[in-house]
Amino acid sequence: MDATASISMFGSIRRLQEKEKRGNVSTSIQSQQDRKMVLTSEISRMKKKLLKINNQKSKLQRHIRKKKLETSAASLTGSNKEVLERLDRDSLLNVQLRKLENIQYVQRMIGPTFRQPSPNKLCVCLDTSYKGRYFAPIYIDFTEASDSGWRITNHTLPLYVPIAKLAPDNLVEQKDVFLQEVQRHIFGYHVRNSESELIKEELEQVYGVAVALHHSASYDHIELEIQYKADTKPVRIALFYNDLSLHIPTSVKVKGFPTVPVEFLPSNVEKLKDNLLQIPLSECFA
Repeated sequence: MDATASISMFGSIRRLQEKEKRGNVSTSIQSQQDRKMVLTSEISRMKKKLLKINNQKSKLQRHIRKKKLETSAASLTGSNKEVLERLDRDSLLNVQLRKLENIQYVQRMIGPTFRQPSPNKLCVCLDTSYKGRYFAPIYIDFTEASDSGWRITNHTLPLYVPIAKLAPDNLVEQKDVFLQEVQRHIFGYHVRNSESELIKEELEQVYGVAVALHHSASYDHIELEIQYKADTKPVRIALFYNDLSLHIPTSVKVKGFPTVPVEFLPSNVEKLKDNLLQIPLSECFA
């Protein structure tokens, strides 16, 4: 074999080897892609299977809880059923209470708390709240003397509670009546105070008008001066309470009622007066 034939043969062999190598590489790449597709498909299948298992687990848990509730209800005795009915009634009362809170007209007085440190001494604590706000408690100490019976020896009652007028001669038999009257006076004061502050805040913040509030120390005389426009005279509203236990006024006076409609005022002065004499101050406007 001459040199030319040898070179030609070696060239043919090299071309065959390179062609085979390229074919192997192409086959390897295709195999990797095929394996990747298989793995992706398997992962997707496993995810679907896991989701199905979780759904079945949730259904089973709900079924178990339902069976437990049915079993508990079936095993209730007569007394237990009465308790359950009472709880249902309490839930209904709570819903009604929340409705009252939504219209912002909640009044609540907490009964007195008693403590007797010695046989001849009785300490009473009175708590009051209005529209979710709790006020400072009031304390009254009763002491029994051998010659004069029970009498009030210490207290934190404010000046607007007429103790001398309310305290009966016989505190032993009429102590509860006395405490109820004291609570009515304390509650009336806090309602008058709160309502006047609430309406002042609402008119200023919601309607952007200037409000001047004047009142007596016991809030039995309240005056509101509402400047709804800079170039007009203000509306003046005076409220009078002839009993310090009241939170609705016994008489009202209105001056400067506008002749044109104002957003937060009723249509006429008589309607405003009727509102003031029937419902809390903060609900009389708008």
